[in-house]
Amino acid sequence: MKLGRFGRMTAASAAAILLTSMMSSPALAADHTMYTLDDNPGGRVEFTEYGDIVKLCDVQADGHYVVLDVYDEFGNGWRDYASGNGNCITHRASQGGEYNLYESTEYKFTISLMETGGLDYEFRNVAFWLNDH
Repeated sequence: MKLGRFGRMTAASAAAILLTSMMSSPALAADHTMYTLDDNPGGRVEFTEYGDIVKLCDVQADGHYVVLDVYDEFGNGWRDYASGNGNCITHRASQGGEYNLYESTEYKFTISLMETGGLDYEFRNVAFWLNDH
């Protein structure tokens, strides 16, 4: 089958559109989101069950940093995360070890702000989320 000039252009355009849509497809939306309890939240955590993706963000570069503790219902210890200076960190099950969370297990997520060099957790917020995937 021989394509004319417009047939080739249409096929090339379709391929470009398909490639663009594949590259710009959004990541999985978080199953759970929580913020620190200050009036203009300086910290945010997002948890996506599939892949055990934990994204922790220090929303404001203001001399505080955000801390997240994750504790499972079986008493298997804390998993600690920290981020500062307006940055985000992401950990996932594929990293193994403490980042591979148990399936069908409830976790206690505690997010707080700390002042750089400080000892006190501030604006603490707590949620219990089930890792069901």
